[in-house]
Amino acid sequence: MDRFAGGTRLDGTLWTFAVQPVREVSRELVTAVTAYARSGGHLVLVRNPRGWDVPGGRLEPGEGLREALARELREEACARLVNAEPFALLESDRDAARITYILVFRAEVELDNFDPCHETTARRVVDDRTFVEIFSGGNVEMAAKLLEMEKERSVLRVSR
Repeated sequence: MDRFAGGTRLDGTLWTFAVQPVREVSRELVTAVTAYARSGGHLVLVRNPRGWDVPGGRLEPGEGLREALARELREEACARLVNAEPFALLESDRDAARITYILVFRAEVELDNFDPCHETTARRVVDDRTFVEIFSGGNVEMAAKLLEMEKERSVLRVSR
């Protein structure tokens, strides 16, 4: 498991992410989803308050994982989910009260006309090298590690 710096909490303490290339994860653990979404073989990025980032967000009550992913892609990137498979799990201790888990998907999307909405102000479709150069939605080293994992074609199984 690789651990990466996440940021600083309001109380000044640091929080971290751990990238886990696990083979199976329990649905009950997952609190958010994100996607390394591709259109025409290129990665889809959105500009949000953190900078250029991959689309994703928290699950809403009663929402399934793919349903949440499709909603986040639609809301943030104006993209329709075609296919998705989970490939990594991020463990975060950002919330000092409990560990949270973000399921990372490899996804294929179809792009609609971009309409700035929700929290995103722009969308870009970039090659892998440009992704690493402009990603600013978090730890760049962690994003590059996930990009490596995304290319390996491993798949996570989600159990109930």
